[in-house]
Amino acid sequence: TAAPLIPLPLHNQLVLLKDKASVIRPFCRVVTSPSLTLRVPKSGVATAAMIAEGSSQTNTEPTLGSVLLHKKKMMAGFEASEESLLDSAFNVVSFFTERAASAMGALEDVQICTSDSGAPDITGSLETPNADSAGAQTIATFAEATSTVITYADMLGMWFGVGKQYRNNAVWLGNTALVLLLSQI
Repeated sequence: TAAPLIPLPLHNQLVLLKDKASVIRPFCRVVTSPSLTLRVPKSGVATAAMIAEGSSQTNTEPTLGSVLLHKKKMMAGFEASEESLLDSAFNVVSFFTERAASAMGALEDVQICTSDSGAPDITGSLETPNADSAGAQTIATFAEATSTVITYADMLGMWFGVGKQYRNNAVWLGNTALVLLLSQI
């Protein structure tokens, strides 16, 4: 309820630190809106074809649609007495700002990956896209040569199995244990 009393520099610092803590946010399309909802256009994949000189192309434009996004609120609450604010040898506001931003960045990553779209979660996620989510999530599963074992050949298959036009923007996500195993290969 005191959001209007938070100075803009503190708000900006919180957002910068949160964005720095979030791993997945740089890969997302971020939109803003002054209202509680925002309708965002979406479309299927576009196709291209070669045609003979003097011919006309049949209409192959992708199917257009939209997603209705609803604003959600993420927060981290801290409490400090006036005495601790005055007596602390550390800047308590900066300390809490860093802790809140770190927690928010981590929560944002979890929401983007695993939200089931139930209130108050975000609409759709990589794991559970729904009929009203962006639809642009393209998650491809890869079957290892031996189940539950990833080899160097599997890694090559994951990389080169992606079409050339997508490789520069391809992203592989994994938890710490998986990244540790892959780095050993």
